[in-house]
Amino acid sequence: MPEIPQSYIAVVNAKEFINQLLTGEDGLLNNSIFEENVRAFLGSDNDVNSGIEETLRSENKKKIFSVLNNGITIVAPELTLTPNSKEIDLTNYQIINGCQTSNALFLCQEELDDTVNVIVKFIESPNSDVSTDIISATNSQSQVSKEAFYGLHKKAKLVQKYFEAKNKDALQDGRVYFERRENEYRDHGHQSTRVFDIRESSRAFAAMFLNQPHNAARYVKTIFSSPDIKLFREDDHESLYYCSALAMYKYNTLINGRKIGAPGYNKLRWHIIYLFKWVARGKVEDIYPNSGKASKYTDAIIESLLSDDRSYVKNFERCQEIIEAVGHPSDDALKRGKFTADLRAKAEELLH
Repeated sequence: MPEIPQSYIAVVNAKEFINQLLTGEDGLLNNSIFEENVRAFLGSDNDVNSGIEETLRSENKKKIFSVLNNGITIVAPELTLTPNSKEIDLTNYQIINGCQTSNALFLCQEELDDTVNVIVKFIESPNSDVSTDIISATNSQSQVSKEAFYGLHKKAKLVQKYFEAKNKDALQDGRVYFERRENEYRDHGHQSTRVFDIRESSRAFAAMFLNQPHNAARYVKTIFSSPDIKLFREDDHESLYYCSALAMYKYNTLINGRKIGAPGYNKLRWHIIYLFKWVARGKVEDIYPNSGKASKYTDAIIESLLSDDRSYVKNFERCQEIIEAVGHPSDDALKRGKFTADLRAKAEELLH
């Protein structure tokens, strides 16, 4: 096949699969092999996963596990089959489909015996673009949202690293997390309000820096279907995604803490962060997501959001005042571009 030198489908002993491919040198599950999977482990309380574990613990059902389960797909840039020994050597492999099954096998390994097998598809794919196509295709039949595939973009991975770097220097109160893959931070102990998945981070970015708060306030799918909204492009600057998520987190804390009357602007929170960038910088001025000046542009905004004196609170109050000057829109009007344009005009009038 083009771009795929070789591929194999094998019946693999489950215990061997766990020992050779899932377990790290420390004896724990090697989570790094799931980096290219669109979802992290969803937990044993998930209906599908609890069903897999129930099968593996059943004396009768576990013997036919290989025909009851959809199996696992592994992609590697290089693999070598030794026909006589029926062994396959893998280099830098990734489990791109079957994260849930793999985790269930690892959790139930004490109940397994030599009768338990699993179907594994091994694919050699040196081309990363082809690997991405394989990931999309192998996951397209399960209940994975189209938005989840944005997490596979190279830019999404760089955005996540940017968040991690910023969090190292920030105090606990200023840390936010970009969840590139569904359920990735499930067992990390982070407050849910600090975690921004693909959908919420995209909404915040579109509202704040693509000047699309009216679309962010609409159904989430609008963000991913509008021709005016381009997400996780290669030349987007990572700071814009971080800055918009941080702004939304800070305003949400004011809403949840019932401060400065913020609960009254809950439906307008996308418009609040749309205005915030201008209020924090003291003037209405846009930035292109791919601009070389993007990092410098966000510096003043992030500085306000992380300030010890909580200067961001006054800035959010100023955003609310601009909305008051225009007037609260109806539910329908806040989802229209006209209200967004009216807010911009009022901001230009009031910010000097």
